[in-house]
Order: sequence, then structure tokens, then C-alpha cells
Amino acid sequence: MLEGVANSKGEHIVVMDADFSHNPEDILKLLEKKDEYDIVMGRRYGEGTKSDDKLFNRVYSRFSCKTASSVLGLNMTDPLNGFALIKKEIYEKIKLNPLGYKIHMETIYKAKKLGYKITEVPTTFNKRRAGKSNRDWKEGFRGLLYIFQLRFGLR
Repeated sequence: MLEGVANSKGEHIVVMDADFSHNPEDILKLLEKKDEYDIVMGRRYGEGTKSDDKLFNRVYSRFSCKTASSVLGLNMTDPLNGFALIKKEIYEKIKLNPLGYKIHMETIYKAKKLGYKITEVPTTFNKRRAGKSNRDWKEGFRGLLYIFQLRFGLR
């Protein structure tokens, strides 16, 4: 992902998971907010959303999202979503030191600290058609460690 960002030419970058869980038609929802906000995140939960994900995955993900949002002071429903529209200049202004695939959480946290405007829009989250989930206790622990490393300036 970082290599793709570095080689992109546009003012905005849309990022989505490669397992076909995000609906490409929802890119239009992200684009509708691009002039008002610097980062427009897809949101998998709440009014206007649809999810085909398994119950365990939804519960695990919601708990992780609430933890990340609370610890990092993000006031967001879904800071762990892999679906977003982000101004390229943000990537040029912040130094990323991601742990695994949680690049957006770090991007959002550091962008918010710099005063960038962030919002979420409801999207559809489909059951993955390719690949395997990386949700297990080891990844959960790594994610929790990452959240606290960000919060205390260790990343």
C-alpha cells in the first residue's frame, strides 16, 4: 500500500481491502465528502451500513474499534476500516511506522493531531471472497500494543 501511495499521481487516494469485502460502488460515497474533509473513512457499523461478516468477526471488530477510538481519542465508529479516501498530502506530511495492516489507524491518529478533518460514511461490508482472516489472539495483542504505542508516541 505504501508503495502505491508513493507512486500515485492524484490529489486523493482511495484504499480498499483486496479481498473484495468493500463494495467499489461505495467509492462514490467517499468522493461526495472529499471537498469537505481531508480523510473520508468507510464505516461498517451503524445506520445506513450493511455487513455480511460473521457475528464473531463483527463483535471482535467492534470491540477493537471502540478500544482504538477511546485510547486514541478519535471519536470514530470504525477507525480500523481498510476503506478510505485520503488526501495524498497527508501521507507526505506524516511519518508512518505501521504494524501490519493497520495503516489507516495510524494515518487517522497522526492526521488528527495535525488538524486534518476526518469523517465517516456508511458502507457495505461483504463476506470476503478471497484470502483468510488474520483475526486471532496474537493479532489482537499486536493491535492493542500498536494502539498504545501510537498513544504514547512510540511510533
